[in-house]
Amino acid sequence: MSSDRGSSPQLPSAPEQGTPLRPAPGHPRHSATQLQATLLRVILEDGSSLPSLLAVVVEEGPNRPTGCRFSFAESGDLGGPISGLDALVDFGRRLKVEAQGLESDPVLIFDGIIYGLGRRGSSTDPPRREGIAFDALQPLEMTRRSRSLHDLTPSEAFRVTAADHGLSADLDLPGSVRDVIVQGAETDLAFLQRLSQEVDGEFWVKGSRLLARSAEDRPGERLTLSAGRDLTEYRVVADLTGQRESMEVRGWSPLLKSVLSASVDASVLTSMSPGAISGPERLATAWSSPLRRPERPVSLGPGGQTEAEEMASSRLRSMARGFVELEAELFGDPRIRVGARVHISDVGPRLSGVFRVSGVRHSHNSLRGYRTAFRANRREVHDG
Repeated sequence: MSSDRGSSPQLPSAPEQGTPLRPAPGHPRHSATQLQATLLRVILEDGSSLPSLLAVVVEEGPNRPTGCRFSFAESGDLGGPISGLDALVDFGRRLKVEAQGLESDPVLIFDGIIYGLGRRGSSTDPPRREGIAFDALQPLEMTRRSRSLHDLTPSEAFRVTAADHGLSADLDLPGSVRDVIVQGAETDLAFLQRLSQEVDGEFWVKGSRLLARSAEDRPGERLTLSAGRDLTEYRVVADLTGQRESMEVRGWSPLLKSVLSASVDASVLTSMSPGAISGPERLATAWSSPLRRPERPVSLGPGGQTEAEEMASSRLRSMARGFVELEAELFGDPRIRVGARVHISDVGPRLSGVFRVSGVRHSHNSLRGYRTAFRANRREVHDG
């Protein structure tokens, strides 16, 4: 699973070779969702399903394009050419992926444009064709510029960038008005990634609409899963190596011609549940004072004291959220998307609780059926 805040789109791993997809016989009922979502379908621009589909992978993470890789047989039913398909599976054509359930309506999990096409074969396997698609954030990665924006909030800077790419905007990011926001030889995607990090925000697209929220306020499903009953594989760990007791931002303000410094500690973190303790708080009690260290990143960005304080608080909140990390896999569930809150039980009293999904991979091939792998995190453990 790729990093949460990658600077460029990460392609899903190559689909596995197989025979054209069919609903997996005897696919186990998911005890938590009761969806029996048995396969993923690739929907072409004319509304038809891509025939002879061999495999499809959709990978989603915050603040970067969602990617889709798919493969299909070179000929229909491995027998003859697929009539008219070249016009639909072509550069720039629209493509969607739906999760099709036996007991539910289709669920859209990808909507994007084809950017890559290829063909693969060997002496032992019949030829297959492959495609790569990305959602509407991909053009932002392909646009680099330098500019300065004056007297705008981070949300307003997002709105300007969205308009540059013909996207409508639904924005609710924290952050005060800034005298100047500089984009220096950055792609538009890297620019928004940096602004998001400064206010602990996340952005994504739905069709042609750019959305942005505080990371804690991003909407998503609320699910309950048992590690022993619902997850086919999992790993969960609370790790203090990435935690710090406090965060201090230092920088130079060209406008004020002065040094700026702002520091925050765990008091800015609101407890998510009774009896829980955050990573920064746990670090403070784990060792004696000489072994504890603050985080002191240097930033050239702050234009004033308020802005520096916002950056420090955002960095600490983002760091604390990675205290407890979960990696898991289960039979396919299209409701698991970035931002979903998943209550994981049966991993012990210290680690059980609500995790926020930070990365998802939906995949389907004829060997394993429909699977969902995801990463999630939380900033607290139940200490004791």
